[in-house]
Amino acid sequence: MWAIYQNGNTTVSFNLTTGTKIRETSDDDFKPAFAENLDIKITNACDRGCPMCYEGSTVGGKHSDIMNQKWLKTLHPFQEVALGGGNVLDFPDLLPLLEKLKSMRVIANITLNQIHFLDHFEFVKKLYKQGLVHGIGVSLVEPTDDLIQKIRQIPTVIIHTIVGITPISHYNALQNKGVKILVLGYKDLGRGQEYRKYKGEKVSLKQEELKQELRYRLKQWKQSFYTISFDNLALQQLAIKELISEEDWERLYQGEEGSQTFYIDAVSQTFSESSIAPLSLRFPIMNHVDQMFAAIQNRHNN
Repeated sequence: MWAIYQNGNTTVSFNLTTGTKIRETSDDDFKPAFAENLDIKITNACDRGCPMCYEGSTVGGKHSDIMNQKWLKTLHPFQEVALGGGNVLDFPDLLPLLEKLKSMRVIANITLNQIHFLDHFEFVKKLYKQGLVHGIGVSLVEPTDDLIQKIRQIPTVIIHTIVGITPISHYNALQNKGVKILVLGYKDLGRGQEYRKYKGEKVSLKQEELKQELRYRLKQWKQSFYTISFDNLALQQLAIKELISEEDWERLYQGEEGSQTFYIDAVSQTFSESSIAPLSLRFPIMNHVDQMFAAIQNRHNN
């Protein structure tokens, strides 16, 4: 099933079953009238305690009051939101939020740690089947047979890995399993920054070695995964532009941070061009998502 809508000079086609997205324009550049995707933090509560968590989420982390925030009602039909945390399954208003988004025809995606995904698999699969959730990002801990078997039951699941953290052996174990991979850049924020300082130079060197080996192997893996994609930070850290043709880069690159998307921290009630923006470039949320996107765009243009 395809959803097709117009966003400025861009025609966007989105496959609600597989997550495939196609952008088309007759102009030289894409000029969206509103953000195509919003990255939204809804809670800072999580029981995993991952040592490199850039959000610094904890068991007693604060939940947002997103259901009472005025901008929520201003989302556009078929606009995508990526709900994250913390552990989104700990968020007490998750179901009411997802039901509201569905009633507005907003496409809701979520990101989960592998352990939470497996522990609550039947619930997550139900959310997908009911159309409450579309894309599901699963942060990889270990590529077990159980994980792969469950991922195959939901066609829109994509496995999240981290530059300099995910071992090459994990990628090897996932090859030719029909899975989708998203490589995320390592974020020197929150516990991510503390982790590198605490572990010292030896860990930094190991991360650099992992990064270089990952970059070396990417071309070998071209046919090994259903898809392999990168966030902007990973594109930078792995220097992906140097590995592909200029034509492929122009065709595949989705744009700079803030050009199509932006970030809302519904817990602290701030917004910024991305989740890695420094505190000095995070601003109080406004009452309309288009106002916030325009503010991000103005910063880009000035």
